[in-house]
Amino acid sequence: MAPVVLHCSWNQDQSFLSVGTETGFQIYQCDPFTLRFSKETNGVAFCEMLNRSSLVALVQVSPASTRLLKLIDIKKDVELCDMFYPAPVLNARLTVTRLVVVIKGSIYVYNLKNLNLINTLATISSNKIAFCAHESFIAYNSPQVPGHVYLTSLETAMPITLLYCHSSPVRCIEFHPDGRLIATASAKGTVIRIMSTLTGEKVMELRRGYLPASVVSIAFHPKEPFLACASENGTIHIYRLSKQTVSETNHSPASSVSNSSSWSKFLKSNVTKPLEARREFATAKIPESSFYGKIVFCASKPHVQVISYSGQYYRFVVDLKHGGNCAMLEKYILDE
Repeated sequence: MAPVVLHCSWNQDQSFLSVGTETGFQIYQCDPFTLRFSKETNGVAFCEMLNRSSLVALVQVSPASTRLLKLIDIKKDVELCDMFYPAPVLNARLTVTRLVVVIKGSIYVYNLKNLNLINTLATISSNKIAFCAHESFIAYNSPQVPGHVYLTSLETAMPITLLYCHSSPVRCIEFHPDGRLIATASAKGTVIRIMSTLTGEKVMELRRGYLPASVVSIAFHPKEPFLACASENGTIHIYRLSKQTVSETNHSPASSVSNSSSWSKFLKSNVTKPLEARREFATAKIPESSFYGKIVFCASKPHVQVISYSGQYYRFVVDLKHGGNCAMLEKYILDE
């Protein structure tokens, strides 16, 4: 029987998977999928690895409060530090130089070398905070405008720009591994928007569907021009990205319009916008009636990995040339 998963996250290069359950936490190597570390303890609400090191950030359900974050060395089985917060820890990310901790309404950015607090950032006062960290940036909900996302320097912990992403609250954020692009999905989940972190402008729009569905995970391929998203209905949509921009609508030489300026504005606002929304290149179906979990691409193989809070791990093979339906390659029930 699969364990009850409370949290799961891949490390920075997607080579290891950390899983927190009601009975402890486990770390799996992803290729091949193998259990590498397991510890029975009280329920683990959150666990995060630093790269491939033995340093892990951990939040337990009991007997300690979920407001207590621990940094532990799993190889030496030593607790290095305890950090207590005024509200439950919702998320945390470790980088080589920073520790970022997210609670309701606030984000704390620390220097990992000495754990000195660099800055405290304001975000929405909600348990559903969209948050993502990269070696150079962090991104999170603006507390002022629901569809906006703050792009913040991880080095200085100071906001760089405010990105207008959606008209409804942002629920999912993901950076491209090189940090130049950021993808977001709103509470409606009908489109994925990709923004440039250099200019703050939208560079592409991807159509997930026309009926609302919560997007629970987004993943960029680390080497190839592909993006995938998974929704609560268990469908993974895979898109082929392109550097080509959508061309302007061509005017026929025979066309005659009295007010060319008004016609141009009409075309820009009503015609080109639907054309920009690119449809999926390939799809995969997670065999669950309702899905909550995370997905990532494999860097070395044409595969998409899936971890579900139901305690299941899946791997799908993607035809990167022709697309279409993706076959399930592997299914694994997590160890209790």
